[in-house]
Amino acid sequence: MTDAELLVRVKSLNDYGENDYADDKLTEAIIWAKGHLKRAGLKDEVINSDESVGIIAHMVDDFNKRRGISQFVRDSIAQIIMTGGGTGV
Repeated sequence: MTDAELLVRVKSLNDYGENDYADDKLTEAIIWAKGHLKRAGLKDEVINSDESVGIIAHMVDDFNKRRGISQFVRDSIAQIIMTGGGTGV
């Protein structure tokens, strides 16, 4: 999935609609979220797959509202890793 496709899906899931007023802010939050998933040990192919769109959307929402990540996101990352989506590092 391209970054542009991910941005459209994150905007849709977080109720930003088709407006582009927040694109820069959302793009930065997506970069942060993907980096966090990588550091947590998720494989690149998982991070860039449809499987991770929901978790990235939640992370973007958490980043914008709390400047951190929720327990739901932590649990979701752990679940992905435990089911084989991690790098094994």
